[in-house]
Formats: sequence, C-alpha cells, structure tokens
Amino acid sequence: MRTEGFFISKMRVMVSRCQERIR
Repeated sequence: MRTEGFFISKMRVMVSRCQERIR
C-alpha cells in the first residue's frame, strides 16, 4: 500500500485549485 503517492496526488490537486482561485 503506497499512501505517499495518494497523499502527493491530493496535495497537488489542492495546490492546483488554490492557484486557479488566486488567478
């Protein structure tokens, strides 16, 4: 079970959404 990949994926999505909101 690799939770690291899942966490990284979720963090990347959150960061992407934050950047889009700031734009």
